[in-house]
Amino acid sequence: MANSMYRNDYEHFFHEKMKYRILADPEQEAYVRAILAPTNDVQAVFCNAAAGTGKTAIALSAAYYQMYKGNADRIIYVRNAMAVRTTGFLPGTLGEKEAPFMQPAIDVINRIGYKVEKNMDLFADMTESGHLICTTTSYLRGVDFDAKTILIVDEAQNLDLTELQTVLTRAHDTVKVIVVGSSLQNDNPRVEKYGANKTMLPFELYIDHFMNQSEIPVENISLSRNYRGKFANFADKIQESVTRVNVKPEPADPSFEKPFYPKKGCFKNPEQVKSEQLNEEFLKTIYGTEIPFYTTNDKGNYIGI
Repeated sequence: MANSMYRNDYEHFFHEKMKYRILADPEQEAYVRAILAPTNDVQAVFCNAAAGTGKTAIALSAAYYQMYKGNADRIIYVRNAMAVRTTGFLPGTLGEKEAPFMQPAIDVINRIGYKVEKNMDLFADMTESGHLICTTTSYLRGVDFDAKTILIVDEAQNLDLTELQTVLTRAHDTVKVIVVGSSLQNDNPRVEKYGANKTMLPFELYIDHFMNQSEIPVENISLSRNYRGKFANFADKIQESVTRVNVKPEPADPSFEKPFYPKKGCFKNPEQVKSEQLNEEFLKTIYGTEIPFYTTNDKGNYIGI
């Protein structure tokens, strides 16, 4: 082992090479362990976590580590074409159209290249060799993911149910599946939501779908620490303020009868006054004295004064 202070080689890889202190974060360590576990033990890993928790970076780093150790032949990184929804509106070839959506993968893979292999353009090398395939959900019908493949579905909160179903049904049982996203940051307002209150994203529905069965080994991992800092963490909690400002005021007490205040010069006959429930005793308790809010004219009508 590269360093006796580490129990496993992957700990040395993440700490010394990648500088990810996963041993200081039990949730991140559980995430790595689930990804590195054989597919017979854990075939799919779901991670619904806030921004800045390292879910995408760790998924790609762990996938690269598996290739580095010979446990995987290729990585397939999938996300959808938000915010334009389809790649047809962008100029260029398919690869050029999809490139803007692959920036998270480009950044992480090149960071691995710089830290591990001193290769500043590892992303280009891996894509050219076929060890890394980055694509959107636009052209996956009929595609097969098999053999020793690691499938990473990123920003899954933006995928509708059909897209998620299309991606996940491409995988054979030998494929390690990693589905990551944040239900706090849905960029696709057209995604249909499910559940009694219509609040469950398809991403959340699929987590529930797999966690409520026992035939396929899956893990649902939570990451709670935002490593970008307090500002980003607090910004991600905007829905708490949305809930606060959307709270409806409590309805008025129906047992409380609003007193009638005649306007100066208005005419009210005795029946109108009675129907509006003028309460002189109530008014006295407020003003502390008997105040003539109305009087009568020579025709017997009540006049506000």
